Amino acid sequence: MTPNGTSIPDAPEASKNYGQPWTYTDDRQLFGTLRGEFDITDKLTVWAAGGMRQGKERNALTNLSADGKGNTTAYRFDNVREDNVSTGEVGLRGKFATGPVKHTLVLSAAAFRSESKNAYAFGNYTSPYSGSLYSPTTIAMPTPSFYVGASMNAPLLTESIDTHSIALADTLGFRKAAQRAIREELSVRATEALVREADKDRFLADLRRSLEARNPASVEVLALLRKPEAARVEVTLEPER
Repeated sequence: MTPNGTSIPDAPEASKNYGQPWTYTDDRQLFGTLRGEFDITDKLTVWAAGGMRQGKERNALTNLSADGKGNTTAYRFDNVREDNVSTGEVGLRGKFATGPVKHTLVLSAAAFRSESKNAYAFGNYTSPYSGSLYSPTTIAMPTPSFYVGASMNAPLLTESIDTHSIALADTLGFRKAAQRAIREELSVRATEALVREADKDRFLADLRRSLEARNPASVEVLALLRKPEAARVEVTLEPER
């Protein structure tokens, strides 16, 4: 409920329901993840991971407004949304040494894909139906045909996102004469992302989709991380003599 004006109406009794019996919300989300690792040897490990989410949402709602006396106006709004998301990763991790330097080398690749579809329909919001918070009445279900975007039974694509990357990282361990361990990690990652968004004007005009693909964006990253390990401190307590 949205206040209509500067005054907030008193709350109605809990037994009063100003909602309409034909309103509903149906939201379902199906998702899952799976990850596995396999040790080829004690120094070589391969892994793979994947995940997905499939979402479906359908609503028939009333956008209710009320003034300070509890007088209400409302109109119908319907929407449908569908989401499909998938992601995956594979990698290989190996441990070896070159002289006094220990290495943990990781090679991995990842991908992500997301698609969203949407449709909506408004009732006549220029001529909303009236009511009261304190004595609500049921009205016949209005037809949401005043302002429509796509078909509720066939929502159209509104956004598509694709990203994929390859990464290579090597963690190096050095041991100095003072027995202080220092680790350095050298990593490089290349990422490419492609985002497609619908032409909204065309979507509203003729309910057809026109995808405008931006040029793929590539990002290369080179990083060096140096991390001294925490120093060990020994404390000896001797009794007083």
